[in-house]
Amino acid sequence: MNDESFTNAGPAPRRYRRHWVTLVQPMMIAAIGLGLLKISTEFYHSAVGIRFVVAALREIGSAVGPVGQHWAWQGLAPLVICVIVWICGWPLVWALAVNATTIIEVDERQIVFCAGVFARQIRQVEIREIVGISVLESMSGRVLGYGTIDVETRGYDRLVTHVIGRARELAGFVLWLKRRPDQN
Repeated sequence: MNDESFTNAGPAPRRYRRHWVTLVQPMMIAAIGLGLLKISTEFYHSAVGIRFVVAALREIGSAVGPVGQHWAWQGLAPLVICVIVWICGWPLVWALAVNATTIIEVDERQIVFCAGVFARQIRQVEIREIVGISVLESMSGRVLGYGTIDVETRGYDRLVTHVIGRARELAGFVLWLKRRPDQN
């Protein structure tokens, strides 16, 4: 490596991600699911729950027979658990996957936006092509430090990303890169 590469080095690339506030709603759904799981488990093992399940099995007994009743008794609790976990846990897993795969990287030449869990979307905007950058922050966004970034370019391209942490910092860094004297 020569010394020239160190003297011409620009600022280090910066990475920006979605804000943690995007996980609040899925976490609340998961907490409700845990509560339902606890309630259903306690009901299943209570005297009232056992009587309810036995009465339900008697009703379906003629249709499924004694072997079907046994399998229904053994499989009811795991089925309820699976349904609750699937309905209430999936939104949290999905939100974590989306947050992990959504990245905005800004270096001295370009902004690279990467998103997508299964199919990947990668958009690049050259810093020299940027006409303007807007930040939209709600009241909670101002307090918690997130916002929507809208990058406008010379053409008809536009890069809009929602609920990005440190949105004002990102906009300021991009404008600083744009206004540098050594930038063409």
